Amino acid sequence: MIRLIFFTCIVFALALSIDVPLYQSLPPTPHLPNGGRQGRYITSDGSRLWYRMYPGQPNRPLITFLHGGYTNSNYWGLQITALRGHFPILAIDSRGHGRSVDNTSNPITYSIMADDVVSILDHLGHNRTHIVGWSDGGIIGLDIAMRYPLYLHGLFCFGCSYSYENVNVTIMSSPTFLKCMPRVQEEYSHLNPQPQNWKEFKDKMESLWSKLPSWNEKDLKDIPDKNEGKEIWVVDGAEEEAINLSTPKEMSEWIDGSKLVILPGVSHFAFMQSPAAFTRVLKQYLFAKESSIDSLRS
Repeated sequence: MIRLIFFTCIVFALALSIDVPLYQSLPPTPHLPNGGRQGRYITSDGSRLWYRMYPGQPNRPLITFLHGGYTNSNYWGLQITALRGHFPILAIDSRGHGRSVDNTSNPITYSIMADDVVSILDHLGHNRTHIVGWSDGGIIGLDIAMRYPLYLHGLFCFGCSYSYENVNVTIMSSPTFLKCMPRVQEEYSHLNPQPQNWKEFKDKMESLWSKLPSWNEKDLKDIPDKNEGKEIWVVDGAEEEAINLSTPKEMSEWIDGSKLVILPGVSHFAFMQSPAAFTRVLKQYLFAKESSIDSLRS
């Protein structure tokens, strides 16, 4: 009888999961893989920034993973696991996020977070990197492309925007974000060295999103001139719920030479909802200018 009840519960749970479209699901937050260099800290502009390095083949370029707002580097865990050992990888928790501490009374801005990334690269002796950025991480990547183009090999910009005005007004009522908000607060409570600062951190992020980013068509059209010959991909889910669906198309049209990729059936959390498909596209970006890396293409 107990076995029958247990089996019935499993069937019921599976039925519920089948009824939820993939793009409305929020899978568990991944973990960063073991191995590599343990997380370390660097002080930048009064704040303690957490980063973690994973070694890779010495002839391969560095890949820097930047996460979205409120979250942390763990969200990139599946992609980092897939690429680890093949590329040197740098994971960074942005200022105030995850394990990084914001010790200042200053506002958090994309330019400041971009400066933080460059400070870590300088500290590690890396003068160029691919940036794989999700949401706010992609916006930080755009800021680096505009102000620090010599640091970029290329930019894989997923689910990001050029203007705060492009945020979908229904974002916080979407099924994924309704699930995400309590999760990120709970993660902050056990990852951040100063968990009591959650409200102050949240207020700073809400202030950021009320006015930034504030770029326009001209700003994005200037990017290729500063990044000639570099791969820039604008990627999003077909069911994107955080920003207006017209945004990635506008960005790809304005960034001359960039590539637009829309992933079917997934949303702002595509890299967790369909990690194999997402990672396949990421590998295509990384190998866009190479003729044969067969061992990683599958």
